[in-house]
Amino acid sequence: MKTYFLKEDVPLGNKQILPKGTSVKIWIESTASLLKVKCYPSNADREGAIGKMVTYLINEDLKEKEFTVEDLESLIAGKLSFYLPEETKSTRQKKK
Repeated sequence: MKTYFLKEDVPLGNKQILPKGTSVKIWIESTASLLKVKCYPSNADREGAIGKMVTYLINEDLKEKEFTVEDLESLIAGKLSFYLPEETKSTRQKKK
């Protein structure tokens, strides 16, 4: 399962938040009206974690258009940064 970082704080309720930069995993749900991208902390179990919707798309907006994998990736990229371990290692080496 892929890991992402939040680009902004995500409120959980009761004055709790997942802060910007938190490492998360995602899952996607679709209902009759919405395509939802939800996340949970990457160090938590999916079954026991409290997930939170980070972005969505109204299905009504898609009736006239085919929704592609690239469209989904673009929707996710608006709120989350994909974690690439290789980039992180090379970034650290350049700073030394």
